[in-house]
Amino acid sequence: MKNFKRSDWHELLLPHYPKLVEFTQLGFKKMIECKSVIIDGDVSVEIEPKTCANIIHDVFEAYAKDYFNNIDGVVTGKHDGVFGIYFKEKCFIRFNKLNDDYSISNAKTAQRDKFLSQQNLSMFPNEVVYLNLGYTVDTFWDEINGIHLVCWNNGKLWEIDVIEEKTVYEQYTLDIQETYQDNILERRRTTLKKVLSAKENKQKSN
Repeated sequence: MKNFKRSDWHELLLPHYPKLVEFTQLGFKKMIECKSVIIDGDVSVEIEPKTCANIIHDVFEAYAKDYFNNIDGVVTGKHDGVFGIYFKEKCFIRFNKLNDDYSISNAKTAQRDKFLSQQNLSMFPNEVVYLNLGYTVDTFWDEINGIHLVCWNNGKLWEIDVIEEKTVYEQYTLDIQETYQDNILERRRTTLKKVLSAKENKQKSN
Protein backbone atom coordinates (compact mmCIF):
# COMPACT_ATOMS: atom_id res chain seq x y z
CA MET A 1 0.00 0.00 0.00
CA LYS A 2 1.33 3.42 -0.92
CA ASN A 3 2.20 5.85 1.87
CA PHE A 4 1.18 9.41 1.02
CA LYS A 5 1.92 10.92 4.45
CA ARG A 6 3.71 14.21 3.89
CA SER A 7 5.60 14.18 7.19
CA ASP A 8 7.15 10.75 6.45
CA TRP A 9 8.57 11.87 3.11
CA HIS A 10 9.70 15.18 4.54
CA GLU A 11 11.63 13.41 7.30
CA LEU A 12 13.21 10.93 4.88
CA LEU A 13 14.35 13.49 2.31
CA LEU A 14 15.09 16.49 4.58
CA PRO A 15 18.88 15.82 4.87
CA HIS A 16 19.11 15.95 1.07
CA TYR A 17 17.26 19.26 0.54
CA PRO A 18 20.50 21.31 0.48
CA LYS A 19 21.87 19.23 -2.41
CA LEU A 20 18.57 19.21 -4.30
CA VAL A 21 18.46 23.00 -4.11
CA GLU A 22 22.15 23.31 -4.99
CA PHE A 23 21.87 21.14 -8.12
CA THR A 24 18.70 22.90 -9.30
CA GLN A 25 20.21 26.34 -8.86
CA LEU A 26 23.43 25.22 -10.52
CA GLY A 27 21.47 23.95 -13.52
CA PHE A 28 19.69 27.28 -13.76
CA LYS A 29 22.98 29.17 -13.50
CA LYS A 30 24.50 27.08 -16.30
CA MET A 31 21.42 27.68 -18.44
CA ILE A 32 21.76 31.46 -18.01
CA GLU A 33 25.43 31.22 -18.99
CA CYS A 34 24.58 29.24 -22.12
CA LYS A 35 21.91 31.76 -23.09
CA SER A 36 24.35 34.64 -22.76
CA VAL A 37 26.77 32.92 -25.13
CA ILE A 38 24.11 32.03 -27.69
CA ILE A 39 22.53 35.49 -27.91
CA ASP A 40 25.89 37.32 -28.01
CA GLY A 41 25.92 37.87 -31.75
CA ASP A 42 24.63 39.97 -34.61
CA VAL A 43 21.69 37.66 -35.35
CA SER A 44 18.76 37.56 -32.96
CA VAL A 45 18.28 34.08 -31.54
CA GLU A 46 15.05 33.09 -29.83
CA ILE A 47 15.69 30.41 -27.22
CA GLU A 48 12.70 28.20 -26.55
CA PRO A 49 11.67 27.44 -22.94
CA LYS A 50 12.12 23.74 -23.72
CA THR A 51 15.79 24.39 -24.51
CA CYS A 52 16.24 26.17 -21.18
CA ALA A 53 14.53 23.35 -19.31
CA ASN A 54 16.65 20.70 -21.04
CA ILE A 55 19.90 22.40 -19.98
CA ILE A 56 18.73 22.67 -16.37
CA HIS A 57 17.60 19.04 -16.43
CA ASP A 58 20.88 17.73 -17.87
CA VAL A 59 23.01 19.59 -15.32
CA PHE A 60 20.79 18.46 -12.45
CA GLU A 61 20.90 14.86 -13.69
CA ALA A 62 24.71 14.80 -13.84
CA TYR A 63 25.20 16.21 -10.35
CA ALA A 64 22.40 14.15 -8.82
CA LYS A 65 23.96 10.96 -10.17
CA ASP A 66 27.34 11.91 -8.75
CA TYR A 67 25.86 12.59 -5.31
CA PHE A 68 23.03 10.08 -4.82
CA ASN A 69 24.69 7.05 -6.40
CA ASN A 70 27.20 7.14 -3.53
CA ILE A 71 24.39 6.67 -0.99
CA ASP A 72 23.32 3.15 -0.05
CA GLY A 73 19.88 2.22 -1.30
CA VAL A 74 19.62 5.11 -3.76
CA VAL A 75 19.78 4.63 -7.53
CA THR A 76 19.81 7.68 -9.78
CA GLY A 77 19.42 7.41 -13.52
CA LYS A 78 16.94 6.65 -16.27
CA HIS A 79 14.23 4.10 -15.59
CA ASP A 80 12.30 3.09 -18.69
CA GLY A 81 13.62 6.25 -20.32
CA VAL A 82 12.63 8.58 -17.48
CA PHE A 83 15.28 10.17 -15.27
CA GLY A 84 14.69 10.10 -11.55
CA ILE A 85 15.96 9.26 -8.09
CA TYR A 86 14.86 5.83 -6.86
CA PHE A 87 15.07 6.27 -3.12
CA LYS A 88 15.49 3.18 -0.91
CA GLU A 89 12.78 1.30 -2.82
CA LYS A 90 10.22 3.67 -1.32
CA CYS A 91 9.80 6.47 -3.83
CA PHE A 92 10.78 7.57 -7.31
CA ILE A 93 11.44 11.29 -7.68
CA ARG A 94 11.21 12.94 -11.07
CA PHE A 95 12.80 16.30 -11.82
CA ASN A 96 10.92 18.77 -14.00
CA LYS A 97 9.93 22.35 -14.51
CA LEU A 98 6.62 22.87 -12.73
CA ASN A 99 3.53 24.83 -13.68
CA ASP A 100 2.05 27.34 -11.25
CA ASP A 101 -0.23 24.61 -9.87
CA TYR A 102 2.86 22.39 -9.29
CA SER A 103 1.94 19.94 -12.04
CA ILE A 104 4.66 18.70 -14.41
CA SER A 105 5.30 21.19 -17.20
CA ASN A 106 5.86 18.93 -20.17
CA ALA A 107 3.92 17.15 -22.88
CA LYS A 108 1.05 14.99 -21.69
CA THR A 109 1.83 11.31 -22.15
CA ALA A 110 0.34 8.10 -20.84
CA GLN A 111 3.33 7.65 -18.54
CA ARG A 112 3.02 11.22 -17.22
CA ASP A 113 -0.68 10.67 -16.48
CA LYS A 114 0.11 7.42 -14.65
CA PHE A 115 2.76 9.21 -12.63
CA LEU A 116 0.38 11.98 -11.56
CA SER A 117 -2.32 9.47 -10.62
CA GLN A 118 0.06 7.08 -8.78
CA GLN A 119 -0.72 4.21 -11.14
CA ASN A 120 1.82 1.43 -10.85
CA LEU A 121 4.62 1.51 -13.38
CA SER A 122 6.05 -1.84 -14.42
CA MET A 123 9.64 -1.10 -13.35
CA PHE A 124 8.78 -0.47 -9.69
CA PRO A 125 7.07 -2.36 -6.85
CA ASN A 126 3.42 -1.48 -6.28
CA GLU A 127 4.07 0.39 -3.01
CA VAL A 128 6.50 2.89 -4.56
CA VAL A 129 5.24 6.48 -4.36
CA TYR A 130 5.92 8.87 -7.26
CA LEU A 131 7.05 12.35 -6.28
CA ASN A 132 7.93 15.41 -8.35
CA LEU A 133 10.85 17.68 -7.57
CA GLY A 134 10.72 20.78 -9.67
CA TYR A 135 11.16 24.49 -10.03
CA THR A 136 9.03 27.40 -11.12
CA VAL A 137 10.46 30.36 -13.04
CA ASP A 138 9.51 33.87 -14.02
CA THR A 139 8.11 34.64 -17.48
CA PHE A 140 11.49 35.37 -19.05
CA TRP A 141 13.45 32.53 -17.42
CA ASP A 142 15.64 35.04 -15.62
CA GLU A 143 15.24 33.64 -12.13
CA ILE A 144 13.85 30.72 -10.16
CA ASN A 145 10.68 31.53 -8.24
CA GLY A 146 10.72 28.38 -6.16
CA ILE A 147 11.79 24.76 -5.77
CA HIS A 148 9.15 22.31 -4.60
CA LEU A 149 8.62 18.65 -3.78
CA VAL A 150 5.12 17.63 -4.76
CA CYS A 151 2.93 14.55 -4.46
CA TRP A 152 0.05 14.10 -6.88
CA ASN A 153 -2.72 11.51 -6.90
CA ASN A 154 -5.40 12.65 -9.35
CA GLY A 155 -4.81 16.09 -7.87
CA LYS A 156 -2.20 17.67 -5.66
CA LEU A 157 -2.02 15.97 -2.25
CA TRP A 158 0.73 18.10 -0.77
CA GLU A 159 3.68 20.37 -1.55
CA ILE A 160 6.92 21.17 0.28
CA ASP A 161 8.83 24.41 -0.24
CA VAL A 162 12.30 22.86 -0.45
CA ILE A 163 14.21 26.15 -0.30
CA GLU A 164 12.40 27.19 2.87
CA GLU A 165 12.82 23.80 4.54
CA LYS A 166 16.49 23.69 3.52
CA THR A 167 17.06 26.96 5.39
CA VAL A 168 15.31 25.59 8.50
CA TYR A 169 17.32 22.36 8.33
CA GLU A 170 20.66 24.13 7.93
CA GLN A 171 19.93 26.43 10.87
CA TYR A 172 18.89 23.44 12.99
CA THR A 173 22.09 21.61 12.05
CA LEU A 174 24.16 24.69 12.86
CA ASP A 175 22.47 25.04 16.26
CA ILE A 176 23.24 21.40 17.06
CA GLN A 177 26.88 21.83 16.07
CA GLU A 178 27.19 24.95 18.19
CA THR A 179 25.57 23.20 21.16
CA TYR A 180 27.91 20.25 20.71
CA GLN A 181 30.94 22.55 20.63
CA ASP A 182 29.69 24.42 23.71
CA ASN A 183 29.26 21.12 25.57
CA ILE A 184 32.80 20.06 24.65
CA LEU A 185 34.22 23.37 25.85
CA GLU A 186 32.25 23.15 29.08
CA ARG A 187 33.48 19.61 29.73
CA ARG A 188 37.05 20.75 29.06
CA ARG A 189 36.66 23.67 31.45
CA THR A 190 35.23 21.37 34.12
CA THR A 191 38.06 18.88 33.65
CA LEU A 192 40.65 21.65 33.80
CA LYS A 193 39.14 23.02 37.00
CA LYS A 194 39.27 19.57 38.58
CA VAL A 195 42.90 19.11 37.54
CA LEU A 196 43.90 22.52 38.86
CA SER A 197 41.97 22.00 42.06
CA ALA A 198 43.59 18.61 42.63
CA LYS A 199 47.00 20.12 41.93
CA GLU A 200 46.37 22.97 44.36
CA ASN A 201 45.16 20.63 47.10
CA LYS A 202 48.24 18.46 46.61
CA GLN A 203 50.51 21.48 46.95
CA LYS A 204 48.73 22.55 50.14
CA SER A 205 49.10 19.07 51.63
CA ASN A 206 52.84 19.20 50.96
